[in-house]
Amino acid sequence: MRRLVLAAAACGLWLLAVLPVAADDLTIVSEVVVPRPYLIGPKSATLTLWVTPRKVRQSDGFRDWIYDVATGTRTDIDNQMKVYWQGTEAERNELLELMLGMKVDVAGWPKLTPQEQDEMRREMSKAKEVLEELAKAKAKADEELAKRQALRDSVQKPLPPNLVGYAPTVERGTGDKIVAGYHSEHYRVAVMRIVGDGSVKTEVEHDLWLEPEKLEHDLWLAPKLEPPVPYEVLKLAPFLPGTHLAKGFPLASVARSPSGSLKVSVVAVVVKKGPIDASVFVMPSGYTQVDLPIDVVASYSSDLR
Repeated sequence: MRRLVLAAAACGLWLLAVLPVAADDLTIVSEVVVPRPYLIGPKSATLTLWVTPRKVRQSDGFRDWIYDVATGTRTDIDNQMKVYWQGTEAERNELLELMLGMKVDVAGWPKLTPQEQDEMRREMSKAKEVLEELAKAKAKADEELAKRQALRDSVQKPLPPNLVGYAPTVERGTGDKIVAGYHSEHYRVAVMRIVGDGSVKTEVEHDLWLEPEKLEHDLWLAPKLEPPVPYEVLKLAPFLPGTHLAKGFPLASVARSPSGSLKVSVVAVVVKKGPIDASVFVMPSGYTQVDLPIDVVASYSSDLR
């Protein structure tokens, strides 16, 4: 009997040894520096990220973002207007596309009467139908172009190269450093233009959030800092560039223009491991729910910088 007990205990210890250990909750405080206003993006402020296996929250004081891992629901909170929007990532992207196309002033949305809001919804519904028809027309045009190109190729007369998309490229840098107590590996990010003949051209030509233009983008990733959620979840967190690499937790990001002037800097100053109280993920009281996503120009007022 004693041997059986000892064997069971040993087996239990072995199972504990081989089972994966869940990563600790993370609280990360970063300093954000933005030399000039951006239409979409953080202000120069302190940015706090709370990460647990079930929920993630990020806040710079002006705007909060909460994500429920189980349901896939995100909550965008605007602390300036005291409003919030809630829905899935797919719903947000669909609505945001319509809003940007229609130049909807979300800052004025809560001031509209119920009748005016209903009218706006009807207009957005019509616009969505138009966009769907345009998408069908584009798909048909692309199909015809592919047929033409195949025909040209068959007679050894290919069409001139055309832009077909973009893909990020990552180079290992030499500027490793300690960020918030963690060894962080340096990476440089560029964007590759892919053209129809299969060739590529390097062109770093988009900002972290908006205003397309050339810039230099450096990232520092901590390979030994393991988040309690998959990187797929962290990719959704606003203002957390570099998570698509999955080579380590992004603790610093610096973007500069070709002249060397700073565009945006996000650098972690504190990394804390340990349980996070559930109250951190509670919605603030007294806020009004809106029907449209709030991450547009009007909801991030530059005059409050």
